[in-house]
Amino acid sequence: MALYGDLLQDARTASIMEKLTPVSAEHLAALEKQFEGIPADYVVFLQDLGAGAVGDDHYMLYGGLLTPGEIFDDTPPEFSDLLLFGDDFQGWSQAFDPASWSVVEIDSTDMSVRTIAPSFEAFIRGKVRELLQ
Repeated sequence: MALYGDLLQDARTASIMEKLTPVSAEHLAALEKQFEGIPADYVVFLQDLGAGAVGDDHYMLYGGLLTPGEIFDDTPPEFSDLLLFGDDFQGWSQAFDPASWSVVEIDSTDMSVRTIAPSFEAFIRGKVRELLQ
C-alpha cells in the first residue's frame, strides 16, 4: 500500500475513500491480461483502495475498464480506443488513452475529449484534493 498509503493515513482523505471495495487479485489479473500495458498505478489503487463511490457519491471509480460503447449511445469513431474507468454522475467520464495511458475527460454534452492528467496517480490525487474542498 506504499503508493497510496498516505491517502488512508490522513483521516480526511480516508473518510472519502471508505466506500471503496478492493478489487480481487483474480479480477486484476484478468484486467492486466485483457488490457496490455494497463498502468500499474491504476492497478495498485484498485488492489489497495478499491473501486466504488468516492466522497459523498461525487465520483464513481469502476472496478474495471469500459469501452465508450458501453456508456454512450452514439460514440464517435475517434473514441473507440478509449478505456473508461470512472465518472462524476453528471455527464463527465474519465478514461485512459491507451496510446500514452494519459487520463482524458469526456464531456457527454458535446462529446468533446481533453487530456487532464499524465497518469492515473496524478488524476486520482487531484480528484481527492478537489473533493476535500
